[in-house]
Amino acid sequence: MRRLFFILALLSLVACDMNSDTSEVVIDWVDFVNIDGEQYQGLHTVKIADSRFIGAEIGQVDFNVDENISNPSYKPKDGDAAFLEKGTKLYQVKDMPNLLAVHDEHEINGYKIYQKEESKANWNYQHMNKDTIEKIEIYEGYTNPKPLHIISGQKEIDRLIQLLDEGKTSNDFSPDISEGDPVMYQMVFYHDKPISYQFTLQFDGDVWFWTQEHLQIVADEIGDIVLAP
Repeated sequence: MRRLFFILALLSLVACDMNSDTSEVVIDWVDFVNIDGEQYQGLHTVKIADSRFIGAEIGQVDFNVDENISNPSYKPKDGDAAFLEKGTKLYQVKDMPNLLAVHDEHEINGYKIYQKEESKANWNYQHMNKDTIEKIEIYEGYTNPKPLHIISGQKEIDRLIQLLDEGKTSNDFSPDISEGDPVMYQMVFYHDKPISYQFTLQFDGDVWFWTQEHLQIVADEIGDIVLAP
């Protein structure tokens, strides 16, 4: 019964064409990979701090379910992944047994991180230890972000964190997109761990904002820090 509940939670039917003779089912997969009897799910706010923290290879992807499975009753097995290509190698993350890494040239520092599904670790801004931040890297863009500069002075680090902490929650703000989408900036926070935290800050030409549990407006001063030469 527990296994059935797990599969039903993993798979969600999001489209079914009832007007055709044969119904077409589209499955909205969670970004997962299964290895050694465990399921790992992709993290979006965690990056490897440095490639030296990548450990031994522990397996590889044998089957891509997104490209090959349309049966919502399919039970993922070892070697299956939702979106990773067949042959993708899986690596340990040193000193962090609940995480694994896969090489991805589009990710900052070259790897995407997955967390063991049963782990309860939280990787959001509220759970980050702000007192141990050693530097903050700033990037522009979302896909293949371009590095801009590094904030390493303690005064600048503390001020950036303070401005984020003082952000004002807004339930009715809509960014100005009359001249295009807001510009995205990636903030990568490094401390004395194998992983770093990555969060997205946006600017619509007038207002700086970001989203954690809720959308928050950030003081204009943050632009002076983010865009500093």
